[in-house]
Amino acid sequence: MNHYPQNRQFDICIRCQTVSKFNNEEKVFKCPHCDFSIKYAELESLLKVSFNSVYFGYQYREIYESVYENDEDIYIRFALEPVNELYYLIATSVISGIVGNLAYDFIKKIARNILKKEIQVYIKDEELVELLDDDEEFRKFYFYIFDYLNGLKNVKPKVKEAIEDEIRVDKSMESMDKKEENRP
Repeated sequence: MNHYPQNRQFDICIRCQTVSKFNNEEKVFKCPHCDFSIKYAELESLLKVSFNSVYFGYQYREIYESVYENDEDIYIRFALEPVNELYYLIATSVISGIVGNLAYDFIKKIARNILKKEIQVYIKDEELVELLDDDEEFRKFYFYIFDYLNGLKNVKPKVKEAIEDEIRVDKSMESMDKKEENRP
């Protein structure tokens, strides 16, 4: 089962980080703020990297590190529901900031601005608000996204193994879903 959200509500400009309503009628995203444009297929690829960074690099890492902290052997596996899509938009800011070499404080400001726009109406996620209000937690989020993109180099081997198991299962389920879709 592919966990990537199919019914996205928002887009994010990778140049100015403006968040806007998703328009699935267009083939090209055009930022209403800075006029930057990018093909939706390219933006979608970046959003999928952001999604995986949050889903595997942050969500699964947090839970498996918690299990590892209590018992160095990890026998259990989880089936986590993805967090709300605003996490992926924030991760996109982190990723585009890493690529563009933006400073951590600036990325944190961008993430907070995401919450201050018209999107606040849609936020019913207290954990997301706490993430953005707690410097230590946001620093961890930032670091986990960065570390995921670099191959989970700063993760205990058993935690990394558990996360890699989750990635393999997700990919195999996605492959099975595609085969099912192609059946007559």
